[in-house]
Amino acid sequence: MELGPIFRALMHNPTRFWLITLEVALTLAIVVNCVAIILDRRELLSRPSGLDEPNLVVVTTQLFADDFSDDGFIDTVREEDLRRLRAIPGVRAAAAMDYLPLAGGGSIMSLKAEEEEGDGHTAPYFTVGLGALDALGVELVACMGRVSLFGGLPKADPEVMIDANIIHYSEASLHGSFSASPDDCRESISLVASGSIDASTFITHRMGLSEVKAGMELVKKGESLKVILDPAG
Repeated sequence: MELGPIFRALMHNPTRFWLITLEVALTLAIVVNCVAIILDRRELLSRPSGLDEPNLVVVTTQLFADDFSDDGFIDTVREEDLRRLRAIPGVRAAAAMDYLPLAGGGSIMSLKAEEEEGDGHTAPYFTVGLGALDALGVELVACMGRVSLFGGLPKADPEVMIDANIIHYSEASLHGSFSASPDDCRESISLVASGSIDASTFITHRMGLSEVKAGMELVKKGESLKVILDPAG
């Protein structure tokens, strides 16, 4: 294919030549931008999630009998299932969860630093059962991070497994938190009243007094953070 006649024809019409040149340049710019976006997204998706994904196995249960309408029966069956799973050779840990990280479920809240302006950063949170952190193999603590244990464990099984190397090499801090002093309560009320903390982000459900039983069930199942009972509702 001879290109000479094509270029000579284009030179006879400079406007058409520059329009075609501009079209090719814009097309190349769009293609390069799309490739850059794809590579950037690919890099984000390939970041470590903090979960031991290659070694995770998810077992889903479906309620099929009338007996499962009894919460006590559900708890008994769940504990028996977990006991059997933990007894399988090679299983490090097993835990019951309503939602799985990275699976599109769970709840979200907004977090931001004290001096930060704006709406803050969206952060997911999950209500999990005993041993879930060990079962997921999570390594979510950043260097110099702080871990706060604010929930009690059953007295019959209060032990958890902690990788001491993570605490050591990342210089993370492990703290316990129980209840609050009167000064803490006064400071908390002041922060909420001044608008420094948006307490509404912690409220996941609002119900009337007639729905108190349903609200208690949400809390019991770990499907809510804070439930507000409105007498006028």
